[in-house]
Amino acid sequence: MSDPRPFPISVPQATLDDIARRVERYPWDDLADLGSWQAGPPAAFLRRVADRWLGGYDWRAAEAALNAVPGFLVDVDGTDVHVLQERGSGSDPATVVLVHGWPSTVWDFARMIDPLAHPERHGGNAEDGVTVVVPSMAGFGWSGRPPYPMGLRAQAGLLHRAVTEGLGHDRYVVQGGDFGATVAGWLALDQPEAVRGIHVSALNLRPAGAPYYATDPPASYTDEERAHLRGELAHLQAMFTYALVQARPMTLAAGLMDSPVGQAAWILEKFHDWTVLADGQDPDAVYDLDDLLTTVMVYLVTRSFDTSLWVYAGLFGDPAELEPGQRTRPPVAYLDAHDPLVPAPLRSIPARVHDLVRWTELPAGHGTHFPALAVPDLLRADLQAFLADLPR
Repeated sequence: MSDPRPFPISVPQATLDDIARRVERYPWDDLADLGSWQAGPPAAFLRRVADRWLGGYDWRAAEAALNAVPGFLVDVDGTDVHVLQERGSGSDPATVVLVHGWPSTVWDFARMIDPLAHPERHGGNAEDGVTVVVPSMAGFGWSGRPPYPMGLRAQAGLLHRAVTEGLGHDRYVVQGGDFGATVAGWLALDQPEAVRGIHVSALNLRPAGAPYYATDPPASYTDEERAHLRGELAHLQAMFTYALVQARPMTLAAGLMDSPVGQAAWILEKFHDWTVLADGQDPDAVYDLDDLLTTVMVYLVTRSFDTSLWVYAGLFGDPAELEPGQRTRPPVAYLDAHDPLVPAPLRSIPARVHDLVRWTELPAGHGTHFPALAVPDLLRADLQAFLADLPR
């Protein structure tokens, strides 16, 4: 493997101008407005997003914030993995790898990197600083296109090699939500000598017989567990229709790759539906509108919306279900963020495959699938508490 290549982000101005022109030329008069999120993003909300996009939003500020952390490309068997890496303060900093999901990006973690790496700048102790590594999965952001639609176990293997062989970190802790949590679970199973522990806001690695969409829970499970799995199935059938569409990714991608407003509608719908909001509230009641726009822009400026969907096709050959008797070895911390998409499991079910050493429930009112973007300080504090208890 070649040495990591420095990679500052620099989006050509022509790319930004082209995106702005397409937003400006969107045929708003032809778009009906049903006035409610029940049918998808209201046209009035999208117009407000577009107005901010064209008048006040600053991609260059986001770009500068990302470039404040050294960026690299690591070549793993011909696929570039883009990583941000901030070396921690102190004499012997541990390593923490922060892994995004979909439709998240490395931007989710922008406000967590400096306080984790340099706590002395934020009222803490420099010796508690950790080296923070934030990779983009293959097909996302500035990482290269994978050679095929990789499932998350293969993505985990790719990231492990980038972190260990490419960056030289023999031991590390993984934090993630959404697909990042699944990657963390696979790393805990497949790389137990390297992974010191995982901290997740979803427990997506499942015991044998109890995967997501389990239609016939095992008879060996308790009545409470079987009832929970049946309720989970009904919930997921209602919430995961988008995933079935994305599992055939190229039809959707062909329709949206040329439309910034279309991509914004598809992505921001998820921030609405996967966040606890009062009736009639738009997602920027919880998330800063510029953060939402930056998330969309990462997909646009890297032309990666299509390949980001490939992971859904890869999931069908890579279900996150362990074999009978399999367990992960590293300690596991779970943060219950009252996620509307993937609610907290019955604890006894993930305990069949994980050593659950920490289980934190966020205060009421913080219902989100995106804690790194919605409540970064709460997520960071819980991660730091987990790190403090981990043996080196």
